[in-house]
Amino acid sequence: MELREILSRCDHTLLRVDATAAEIRALCDQGMRYGCASVCIPPCHVAGAKKYVGDRLRICTVIGFPNGYNTPAVKAFEAAEAIRNGADEVDMVINLAMVKDGCWDDVAADIRAVREVSRGRILKVIIECCLLTEEEKRMLCRIVSDSGADYIKTSTGFSTGGATADDVRLLRTCCPPHVKVKAAGGIASLADVLIMVLDGADAQMEGRRRTVEEVLDSLGATEAPRVEAVNKCDLIAPDAQSLPGALYISASTGENVEKLLLRVESELEAGAQEVRLLISFSRHALVSRLHAMGGVLEQRHGEEGVEIRMRMTPQNVKFACREGAKVLGGEKK
Repeated sequence: MELREILSRCDHTLLRVDATAAEIRALCDQGMRYGCASVCIPPCHVAGAKKYVGDRLRICTVIGFPNGYNTPAVKAFEAAEAIRNGADEVDMVINLAMVKDGCWDDVAADIRAVREVSRGRILKVIIECCLLTEEEKRMLCRIVSDSGADYIKTSTGFSTGGATADDVRLLRTCCPPHVKVKAAGGIASLADVLIMVLDGADAQMEGRRRTVEEVLDSLGATEAPRVEAVNKCDLIAPDAQSLPGALYISASTGENVEKLLLRVESELEAGAQEVRLLISFSRHALVSRLHAMGGVLEQRHGEEGVEIRMRMTPQNVKFACREGAKVLGGEKK
């Protein structure tokens, strides 16, 4: 998959509570430049963003975000107003209190209330996987699939965890093909670990691999941890599986897919380091995003802000600093 295709499936997102109109316009400029699927922004910025981009970029916004405990009527009103203001897509958060109480009919009615006012627009339903049991996730897959929603989405990015490979696998397995799965939260950079999957049945595989290398070089990402895999190994003779260091897999049969996931996890862990960060109280939303990445070991409140001790890849440390965190110290583990 080429970088452009990856970006075409990403919602370029800015949901920080203090995001300014200028920052939203800059986000839109980036979304248009890189061909993103949409920009996902707070409801108060929808009208201005739509006026700014016109039909050049899809506008997505959030409903009942991030806690989901608004009443169905409030969520429906919020969605209807967002659409009037120009939203092309709405991402609603389910009512987790209803889920924990086992009020499944009420959960379904909550989603339907938003679906009724958003017909003709894309509806994504955020279920906040990090707060759910596996049984609850399976039940929500069924309810979301029956609701007429277009996507089931893993996370808000503002709770205790973000998207995981296991959750994405479960949602994809439990939802019918017409319901798409959206991973969100904790996905901070392309370069935490680069996974290059090549088509083993493509006669131009080596040429395409060189093209990817050129793209990585242009991004300054050639030194990032990398895992290479060649798909369709079931169609390739063993003596032809000759790419050094590559893992030969088959997406259709599942051969070596688990090994690929383990190798990715190993690369992520190998590149992690323990750091201490200081986040000012004015940047508290960043604290939730760091928790969504996983790896938080300790958190306490000091005079200057929130201090967090956690394991992070160097790329995520750079991300946190760009967002306003200060590194207090750390050591390789």
